Parts: sequence; structure tokens; C-alpha cells
Amino acid sequence: MGLRSGRGNWVNTAAPNPSGTIYTCTRLRIRAHQLIPREDYLRMIRMGIPQIARFIGEHGYAREIHIFPGSRPDIDRIEIALAANLAAACADVRGLTTGHLKTLTDWYLHRWDIVNVMIVLRGKRRGLPADRIREILVPAGDLDSAALEVLLGTGSFDDIVAELKNWRLHPVIERECQNINRPCLFAGLENRLWQQYYTDLIRNCGSGIPGGEIFLDSLRLEIDLANFRNLLRLRAGSAPKDPAGQMIAGGNITVEELSALSLIGDHDGFVSAFRTFRLHPLLVEAYRSLAGPDISAGEAEDYIADRWVGRKRPLHEMEMAVARVRLNRMAGLSKRNPFSVLPVILYLERKKFEVFNIRAIVRGIGDGIDPEKIAQYVVI
Repeated sequence: MGLRSGRGNWVNTAAPNPSGTIYTCTRLRIRAHQLIPREDYLRMIRMGIPQIARFIGEHGYAREIHIFPGSRPDIDRIEIALAANLAAACADVRGLTTGHLKTLTDWYLHRWDIVNVMIVLRGKRRGLPADRIREILVPAGDLDSAALEVLLGTGSFDDIVAELKNWRLHPVIERECQNINRPCLFAGLENRLWQQYYTDLIRNCGSGIPGGEIFLDSLRLEIDLANFRNLLRLRAGSAPKDPAGQMIAGGNITVEELSALSLIGDHDGFVSAFRTFRLHPLLVEAYRSLAGPDISAGEAEDYIADRWVGRKRPLHEMEMAVARVRLNRMAGLSKRNPFSVLPVILYLERKKFEVFNIRAIVRGIGDGIDPEKIAQYVVI
């Protein structure tokens, strides 16, 4: 029988409720301001694991932290609590939204289905027990806890594909999993899933649904950044000459423009092209947030060009800086459209990064990494 999700229909046809939208957006803006602030992350970086467990238990994670036995290793306990808390926060937002706001929010949250399916596939490939895989799942999308439990109980990849036959991205996973032993299958599968996700999301947001066009502005920036990051990673590996097949269509920067940029191999040629690149101001701003506000645009261009020409992977701290700038851009869009889906998405994005930040800090401390180095892995 293939699994079915209990999340409801793909399109919510309920009429918009202006008073409900105002209430929801206002409430989520308040919640966003109540998330852990920068100064507390800097304090946490210098805490021990038990102190962090107590701290987050006092700052929104009490139920999840205290539900597990005290004998459980603290790092594992925190990891499980973080995933459970994020899933609960997404479910709560689903419950707050109505009408077209709910439809747009649901479309956004379907991205967690890809994350969870890939966690299950990779976990089973590595032979991890179901309990360990379950602990890091975030059932916040269309595939709920019951649906994911079915996947965890499957015995083979073919069984997983069969159980996903009612999932909207099933055609992609069925096509890509025809040869499960092909090298780099999972990377290719994940890329195809994300391509289809964004294709569907852009089409749906442009279909005339109220608020869809406003959401598209944020989505296009997200796609542009994902494509440029992937372009850098492809250059650092054994990438095909034309990376068009790896790019996501629908951003402000076309796939053709990205393909043309990929052919430039020298420093001066890249800098010349980069200065007219739509992401230029954002990437310069991100580099300045790392290197200092007095850094010139030329110095930022040289830094990015050196990594490009040297075929070096993007540094994680630069990726985190870009994420911070993107969140700031989203906040600006949200202020200009205060009663749209943007305050909802902004809260969900900030909540996600709060969880990612705590996880990075806990893992860093557990691995004995220097606090200053840990700070580079935190979006604050």
C-alpha cells in the first residue's frame, strides 16, 4: 500500500482571513524576537555541555530536554531535544496559519520532506539503527511522524521507494533510484529533489494565490545563493564543463548566466564579470561582516576571485556570513510586507538557525574545538 500523509490537501482553498493573518504575523514577529540572541550564543560557546543543557531548558526547550532520562549522554540528549523542538515549532506554526497563509507555509515546509527522506536513505545505507535515525528527523513537512516511521521500518531501498509512491516527489526518487549502486547516487538524487521542489514552489507561488508574488522575491534570492554555492563546490571538484544540469531554475540569475560564469577561469575576467553579478552587493557585505567593515569592495572581490580561480570550496564561515545577510534581507522584505507570509517564513528560518547554532556549539565543544573557531560556525 504506499504511505499516506495526514497533512491535508496540497492546496488550501479557504478564503483569506485578514484578522487571522494580522494576528499570526504579529505573534510570530514577537516569537522571532524571543529567540536566543547573539550575546547568549557567545556565552554558550564557553559553557560546558551540562550547562548548555540547563540553559536551553530555561529558554524554550524545557519539555524536550526533560523528557529524556538523566542517564542519557548530554550531547545525544541535546541533539534529540533540538530536533523535537524544531518539529514542534513548525507544527505550531501550521496550527496558527489559515487560508492562503497556511497554503504558502505548507509549501515552504515541504522542504523538510527532502531532508528527512535523505536522512533515512543515508542512515540505512550506513547501517544505522532505526532509533538513531529517528532521533535526528524533523517531521515538519508533508510526511508526518507516522509516514516516516513506515520508512524506518522498511527493509530495502526498493521498499522505501514503493512506500513513497503517494509522495509528490515520488517520480523523481523512482527515476533516480533505478540504479542504487551508482556512485554519488545520493548527491544526484538530493539535487534532483531540490530542483523539483523549487520548480513546483515557484510555479505554485506564481499561480495567482494571494501573497505568492511576495514570497517569490525571497525564494529567488534563496535560489541564487544556492546556485552560486553549488557552482563554487562544483569548481572545487570534478565538475562537468557545463554545470547547467546541477543548477536550480527560477532565480533572478538565469542558468545560462551561471553557465557563462563557470567558463571564466582567470582572476581579472572573473572580477570583471562578478562586478555585474546580481549577488555582488550581498557577497561583499557578507565578506565585510567577517573581515571588518573597512574592507573595500575590491578586497572582497579579490577574496572571492581567489577561491574561484583556485577551485577552492567556499569556507564554512563565509557560508554562515551569507546566511546572516540573507536573513537580514528577508527581515527587510518582511518589514515592507508585515502581513504576508514573510514574517512566518522569517520566523521559521530563524528558528531553524537557532537549532543549527546550538547543535554547532554542542558538537564543537564535544570535539574540543576552540571557542573562537566554533563562533565561525554559528549564524549570529
